[in-house]
Amino acid sequence: MSNLRTWLSRVEGELAKPIIYSICHSDEIQRKLAEHQVVVYITALLKI
Repeated sequence: MSNLRTWLSRVEGELAKPIIYSICHSDEIQRKLAEHQVVVYITALLKI
């Protein structure tokens, strides 16, 4: 359980950072948004 809390804390720290785009293409924006949504979803599940 301690490892899970550590991981969750790290993920929450990542979520607090702004999304930075190296190239402003629709594909990269969609990929970054999808990655972010997965992390948000997993974080929400772990808090239940």
